[in-house]
Amino acid sequence: MQSNRINLNILAIIIGITGWTSFAITDTTMKFVVSHYNQSFILLVEGAIGTLVCAIWLFVKYKKHRYDRARLKWHILRGITVALNAMFILNAVSRIPLADFYSIAFLSPLFLTAGSAIIFKEKLRASRVLAIGLGFAGIIVLAGPQFSSFNIGIIFAFFTSILLATSNLIAKKIGEDDPLPLYALTPFIFILISNIPLFALNYEIPEFKPQLIWVFVIPLLVMIGQICVAQAFARAPSASAVAPFCYIQLLWGTIFGYFIFGDIPGNATILGGSIVVTAGVYLITSEKKHFLKQGIELTPPVS
Repeated sequence: MQSNRINLNILAIIIGITGWTSFAITDTTMKFVVSHYNQSFILLVEGAIGTLVCAIWLFVKYKKHRYDRARLKWHILRGITVALNAMFILNAVSRIPLADFYSIAFLSPLFLTAGSAIIFKEKLRASRVLAIGLGFAGIIVLAGPQFSSFNIGIIFAFFTSILLATSNLIAKKIGEDDPLPLYALTPFIFILISNIPLFALNYEIPEFKPQLIWVFVIPLLVMIGQICVAQAFARAPSASAVAPFCYIQLLWGTIFGYFIFGDIPGNATILGGSIVVTAGVYLITSEKKHFLKQGIELTPPVS
């Protein structure tokens, strides 16, 4: 039987979109439950359940797997990076408006592209630079930042963008050969460890409410997001080809905000979202044309 063939970049983009969509659903769920439960409790549950599920999955399905110690070190480093980033995000959004935070945080693809060029020697073709530039312009239009006053929250948001890029570059360094649950296990472990003292300082017995069930859904959504995004950057021949699609989180946020919370998108949101989508479509088209022109075969058989 003739095998179907799928472009590696396209496959990585699809996996990445799945992951970022899962993160967008997570953010929506968090917005729903955060008014009912303490943030440290939500993150503690996330870390505990995520660690348990991934550990069981790893033991049951991959107990005979031989682990590369060098890659395990990178997994640990990525876990620390993700957990640290969660703290920066929490500190940033508590100090500056969300629009300002997103505008700064989504500098991440620019840092990722620069890092890919330096570390992996990827070519910064004009089409990639233009696509990422368009995506960033769309975020600026969409968010419409108004930096009324400078404070440390802006610094936290800036480091968030750097840490996001760093964690994705580490995923690229690790590659795609390790067991899937391992990509989410180390972030969950360090999220759990870092939130134990925070929960202890603000300890209160969680009250049973219908919203409590969603607290236990969040870890599963995060796990899907962590694994898919890590795999997207691990599988992509070029990390900078996947990077612009992180912007889809804001598009989903606009849709969920409208239908769930009644937030009506303004002209800036519609225009910014259109620019982001245009950038993504342009990048996919230009990448495909480039590989066809170069005669590079990037389509492994998929059974």
